[in-house]
Amino acid sequence: MSECSLAKSTEVQDAKLPTRSERIKQGIATARERGVEFGRAGRGLADRNAAVANEHANRLRKLVAELIALGVRQPSYMAQCLNRMGVPTSRGKRWRASTATRLIKRLGPSLNNDAMVAFASGIGWRLQDRLSYEQWLALRNVAKP
Repeated sequence: MSECSLAKSTEVQDAKLPTRSERIKQGIATARERGVEFGRAGRGLADRNAAVANEHANRLRKLVAELIALGVRQPSYMAQCLNRMGVPTSRGKRWRASTATRLIKRLGPSLNNDAMVAFASGIGWRLQDRLSYEQWLALRNVAKP
């Protein structure tokens, strides 16, 4: 091997090419400089999703307060009640304890005040008027822990 070819191979070895992760990091940095937002839900989409979730929760506020006034306090029981009543989630699916928990957290501490008002106004009878007798009995059975 000649000295010239040996020198070239040493130069090539010394001049490291960027690794794949370095190229990706560099690409992300340049995209961020251009103003691209990363993630499945960019800031605008996240704000829009939160607004939709808040709107859905506020539509259900009175019903959830009525259920709490009836004694349905555990998220699993609340999910069962909402499913038996045929109330869909914001995505049109069945309720689970975790979705009921998120709904209660989204409605916040004022939900307890709404439940107290519902309890004081005898909401149980008004809720019973909106349900069939079978649904009402099912709810009463679920509400008992």
